[in-house]
Amino acid sequence: MRHLLVSLGLSGADGRGGPAPRSALLLAAQTDLRLSELISLDREAIHLGTGAHVRCVAKGRWERCTPLTSHARIALHAWLKEPASCGARTLFPNVHCGRLSPDSVQSLLAK
Repeated sequence: MRHLLVSLGLSGADGRGGPAPRSALLLAAQTDLRLSELISLDREAIHLGTGAHVRCVAKGRWERCTPLTSHARIALHAWLKEPASCGARTLFPNVHCGRLSPDSVQSLLAK
């Protein structure tokens, strides 16, 4: 997983990236969430205790519960320690405290 982060420029010795992009990428890669599912997640959808998992409403409105690896759990734990921007409920808010758009995620990955 670290190789994936470094290859996308989200982690490395130069300190680029941060907890949000790293956490989002780990969560997407490990859980195979669709982009729409990832950007619609709220902070309450993440459970980090015993049996760490993420819950989301998937395509077709059925609820999906996916276990988290230890790497994803650690990254999300660090991200959730950060205070929520403007009190936003969304897991990965944009600069205006709303949800990220698909275009903004593509822009982050292009960097």
